[in-house]
Amino acid sequence: MIGYIVWPALAVGCFALAVKGFSKKGMPLTRKKRITGVRAAVIGVFCLLLGLACSGMALFLVLDAAGSDPLGVDRGLSEAVDKSRTVVILSDISCEIVEVQLETYTDPPSEMAALVGWLGSRRPGFLDKPFVGKDAGTLRDAWGREFRLILGEGSVALASCGPNGTWEQGGGDDIVGSAVKFISHEKP
Repeated sequence: MIGYIVWPALAVGCFALAVKGFSKKGMPLTRKKRITGVRAAVIGVFCLLLGLACSGMALFLVLDAAGSDPLGVDRGLSEAVDKSRTVVILSDISCEIVEVQLETYTDPPSEMAALVGWLGSRRPGFLDKPFVGKDAGTLRDAWGREFRLILGEGSVALASCGPNGTWEQGGGDDIVGSAVKFISHEKP
C-alpha cells in the first residue's frame, strides 16, 4: 500500500531535480551553494533516468493490483514450465518402470498404489522423489494432481490432466507419457 505513495513521490522528486539540473541556476547543493554546468547536467540526466524508473515501478504496482499481468508472460511462462516438468516426470517414471522390468523380468502392476509400491521396493530413493505423493500411493504431476494409469493391450502408460485439470481422454491439453510394453517372459 505504501508503494502507491512512495514510488510516485520519488518519481516527482527525481523529475524536479532533473529540471533544476538543466536550468541556469543549477541544482541546489546546500542553501547557499549550487551545482551548475556539466556536473549539474550529468546529475540531471541521472535524476531523469531515476524518475523514469520510479514511474515504471508505480505503473507496475497499479497494473499488478488491477489483476493484469504487467509483463504479459506470467501465466504463459508458468504453464509452459509446468508442462515441461510434467513431461520430464512422465519420462522419469517410464524409465524407472522399464529398468525394473528388465531387472526383475516382471510386468508392472495395473493399479497406481501397487505400481508405486512395486517401484519403491525395487528402486532405492524412488519414494523420496518430489512427484511421489505424501501418502506414497500416488504419483503427481507438476500441478500436484494425481497421474492417471492407462492400461492398453499389453502396455501401461501414465497421463496428466494437463493445465486445465480436466481429463479429456488423452486429448485437449492432457499430457500422456510413453506406453511401456509388458515383457511377459520368464527369466533366462
